[in-house]
Amino acid sequence: MPLQQAPDSLRADSIVHSTTVATLPGHTNATGPAKLLFEQDKLYTVVAVLLIVWLGLAALLLRNDRRLDRLEKEARRADG
Repeated sequence: MPLQQAPDSLRADSIVHSTTVATLPGHTNATGPAKLLFEQDKLYTVVAVLLIVWLGLAALLLRNDRRLDRLEKEARRADG
């Protein structure tokens, strides 16, 4: 795992100190919560869970739309 020194232009504070950034293949130099998730290899788990939730919501909406269409057709037949 190669280590790189952070350039001075990226430092947010005026205190000069040595910062070492670990760069892994396929990972960016993330900050904040993303950095924590990358370090613990949890980011892909979070993305997978969010994807499953969004796909579930989409499936629910499509199923309800089809049911509503069927009920509307039945209502039209009963009226006409």
